[in-house]
Amino acid sequence: MVDPLLVSGLLSASLASIVAGLVGVLINYTKTQFLAIESLHMIIAASLVGGLVAWYYRAVPSELVSLITMALFIFIAVLMLEKGFSQDTSMGFTIAVASMIASLFSYYVALLTPGGVSYVYTVLFGNPFLIPLSSIVAYLLTGVLLVLVLLFLWRVFIYIAFDPETFEILRGGARIYRWILYMLIAFSAIYITRLVGAIPAHIALMMPGIIASRVEQRSSYIAITFSFLSSITSIIISYQVGIPYGALLGIISISLYLLLLVRR
Repeated sequence: MVDPLLVSGLLSASLASIVAGLVGVLINYTKTQFLAIESLHMIIAASLVGGLVAWYYRAVPSELVSLITMALFIFIAVLMLEKGFSQDTSMGFTIAVASMIASLFSYYVALLTPGGVSYVYTVLFGNPFLIPLSSIVAYLLTGVLLVLVLLFLWRVFIYIAFDPETFEILRGGARIYRWILYMLIAFSAIYITRLVGAIPAHIALMMPGIIASRVEQRSSYIAITFSFLSSITSIIISYQVGIPYGALLGIISISLYLLLLVRR
C-alpha cells in the first residue's frame, strides 16, 4: 500500500511545480523578476495574517485572507509605481510594510495559537507531505484556474512587456493588464507557498525562468518539464532520506543550471 504521506507530497509538488514552471517562464519573459524576488516578505506576511485571522474566525478561509492581504501589498507597490516613484522605492516601502506585519503576526501566531511555532515554520519552509488529501481537489481546481487564466492572457502579457506603447495605441488598457499580471504572479506565489512553503516557492518560481533563458527553442515546455521533474525527484528523495524538500529542490535546480552553463 502506498504511504498517504508520499501521495500528498507527490500531488502537492506536482501542482506547485506546474504553476511555478509556467509563472517562472512568464516572469522571465515579462522582466518581472523584481516582483518575484522581493515578494518573499509579502508572501510570509500574507500567510501569517491568513493563519491568525482564520484561527479567530473559523468561518473565514485562511487562503482568502492571505490572497486579499497579498493583493493589498501589490496594490501599494503598483500604485507607488504609477505615481512616479522608482521601482526600488516602491518595492522597498512595500517590503518594509510587509516585514513589519510579518514580524508582528509571527509573534502573535507563535504566542496565541496552538502549534503556532510549527505553523510559522511551515509557512517558511513548507511540508508538502502534510497537505490533507481532502484539500487536494480544491488546490487542483485552483491550479487549473490559474493555468487557464495565464494561458488565456499569455500573449497579451508578452506583447505589453516588449512593446507597451504600440499595445496602448492599438488596444488600450496596458496599465490594467500590467496590474493583472502583477496580481497573478502574487496569487500564484501564495498558491505555491500553501503547497510547499515560502522559501521553496521562491526556488520554484525563479529557476524555471533562469533555465528557460539558457534554452533557445521551446523554452517554455523545457522549463515546465524541468520544474515538474525536479520537484517530483526532490519529493521522492526527501521522503526516502529525510532531507527537506526545499533544500533538495535548490540543489537539483542549481546543479542543472550550472551544468547548462558549463555545457554552453
